[in-house]
Amino acid sequence: MFCRSVAGCPRGRGGKGVIFESSDGAWTDGTYEGQGRGFKDILVSFELYKEKAKKPDVTLVRITPEPKIGLFWSKQDRSNPKWKVPLQSSSGRANVHPESHALEGEKREAVWKQAEAAYLLRSNK
Repeated sequence: MFCRSVAGCPRGRGGKGVIFESSDGAWTDGTYEGQGRGFKDILVSFELYKEKAKKPDVTLVRITPEPKIGLFWSKQDRSNPKWKVPLQSSSGRANVHPESHALEGEKREAVWKQAEAAYLLRSNK
């Protein structure tokens, strides 16, 4: 209960929610780890966007700055791969695209593999 009353308190594991955009400014999505939507979900959604939009060269950018060091910002939070995505200002024109780009079969498996590879790449930086 104490945590809920303190401003800046993290929501779930990995700290506060983080908003991401595509480098072309057409896609956006965010983590809400307290509700079970983590960084891997964002990577899958982003890979689906790239596949459906036929934009393989678009990159993922983070528009939420890292929180200030404090009581609710641990070493584990700082090492979360979502904070390794480059920070950029919001385009202000992106549309939310979570899971609206459903794919089937082999394409779906390929997108999940791309998302997993992106997660592992950011985890090892």
